[in-house]
Amino acid sequence: MTQIPPQFWSGPVVAAALAECDLPTILEEVRRAHGWTQGQLAEAVGYSQSWVSKVLRGRQPLTLDQVREISIQIGVPLHLLRFGARGDDDPTKRRDFGKAVALTALAGVALPKRPDVDETTAATLTSITGAQRRLEAVTPARELAPPAVAQVDLASRVLGRASRSPHADEIRAGLSEAAGFAAWVHADMQDTGSARFYYRRAIDIARQADNVLLAAYMIGSLAAFEIEAEDPLIGLNLLARARREIGDRPPAIARAWLSSLEALGHATARDEAAALQALKAAESAVRAGERAVAPPWPWAFPFDHAKLAGYRALVMVGLKRPAEAVAAFNESLSSAQPGAKQRGVLVTEVRPLRLCRDTTRRRCIWRPTRSLWGRRMGPSASCTGSRISAERMPGRRPAPCARSTNVFTPHCCRGIMVRIAVSGHRGLPEETAVLIDRAIREALSDYLPDVCGLSCLADGADQIFARGVLDVGGVLEAVIPAKEYRDGLPSECHAAYDELLGRAARTHRLAFVESTSKSHMTASARMLDDADVLFAVWDGQPARGYGGTADVVAEARRREVPVRVLWPEGARRD
Repeated sequence: MTQIPPQFWSGPVVAAALAECDLPTILEEVRRAHGWTQGQLAEAVGYSQSWVSKVLRGRQPLTLDQVREISIQIGVPLHLLRFGARGDDDPTKRRDFGKAVALTALAGVALPKRPDVDETTAATLTSITGAQRRLEAVTPARELAPPAVAQVDLASRVLGRASRSPHADEIRAGLSEAAGFAAWVHADMQDTGSARFYYRRAIDIARQADNVLLAAYMIGSLAAFEIEAEDPLIGLNLLARARREIGDRPPAIARAWLSSLEALGHATARDEAAALQALKAAESAVRAGERAVAPPWPWAFPFDHAKLAGYRALVMVGLKRPAEAVAAFNESLSSAQPGAKQRGVLVTEVRPLRLCRDTTRRRCIWRPTRSLWGRRMGPSASCTGSRISAERMPGRRPAPCARSTNVFTPHCCRGIMVRIAVSGHRGLPEETAVLIDRAIREALSDYLPDVCGLSCLADGADQIFARGVLDVGGVLEAVIPAKEYRDGLPSECHAAYDELLGRAARTHRLAFVESTSKSHMTASARMLDDADVLFAVWDGQPARGYGGTADVVAEARRREVPVRVLWPEGARRD
């Protein structure tokens, strides 16, 4: 091979390529300097001509080892590329290159600099998004939203600097994943507009990356979102698009996931035959993928029989087949190991299903909403979930299970999560707060171990109750009456409010902006919609204003929701 003179590396085109670690340009300039054909260049670097052609066109990403190997083969000084062991190079050549660089500086040509992107950039972006996804299991969505959006912005800026890089498509894929996670977080916050924006951005970027598997994955995620929003026809149309995108031979995990989503969509549309057929297709795909070593990216976890059981449960709820739904939920819980936050949400799903088996007591309806379990127990952070609730039948409420005819204490229903709402006085004197805390914890002991507390987290009884639920190992759900609700609470209780809200497994935010008596009463009614019993921290006196404890007690009794009044001896109000 003819020796390339040192001044070759100081030419404007080559110097700029070295500064950007632009190996395709370097290879092309070396080929021209030697007068080689593309085939001769391929022979020199030890790769096929088709592979070299892709490199020259920027369609073939390179690893560090490949760059090192090719550079050595054609005589590129590694230290000018700003990596590699300097000791590996001939000291005489380094002196020659040093002279060339000095001449380049005198000629006004920029010295080589570290490239903005390399083969590690996309992996770094993906690892950041992966860490955020793992945090989702134990972190409220409102805390994850700012870093998720910042990650999308960061990946966008990196892509802007790397548009001509051979690694651009890998960075686009990382940006798509970040946008998909941002969409999930905003959907979890009930911000549907932002969720749709980020999902569609994720799809567009995945297509620009020419990654059909990632594009289909993001389309499926948007479909799951639309199904949860109770628009199954849009969801099913999107799933058909995802299948077209992915082609005729998708991996088994993709077939299992898409079929499960289709089953859920058909169940939401009340098409039982289509839902059951889709479940069979999902089962077949799960069996076909059992021998797979690891799921292909962007799936983070295998789609196994436990995951499928979770989907089957949701489908059976949609088809109003509670016994089969309970069995599937139990199978999913016994096979998988969700975290504490996900398990808390999952158990709240199971509770009304078990109650629904007694059809003389309750009629089940399926209300799809955002579920923490769906994303984490599914194939990845892009999956679907649902929420089960029970609508009381008109007429007489069934007799309670325990010692009082006006208090629901279900000792005979162990294993069922009992949902307890709270309403009570605010501004309690310190000595009364101690008495109330003791009374609440004693009352909660009648419902252990499976307790879910519903609270608006106001100062006084609400916060005492919420802390008691958490301390006994229960699950807390927060119902926030209005956007400005926190501002209307005493400043000294803001810290406790923020802490308890952060520990809630689920947050229900009403559409009101101002914190008014109307929004407070509406929030109380919202809790009663899902409650098995109301804890009323109440002195028995009329309400001092609309939406007070007396009004909530009256509404509960009108609905035949059992009320347990807690006002221990010695308690008083200011």
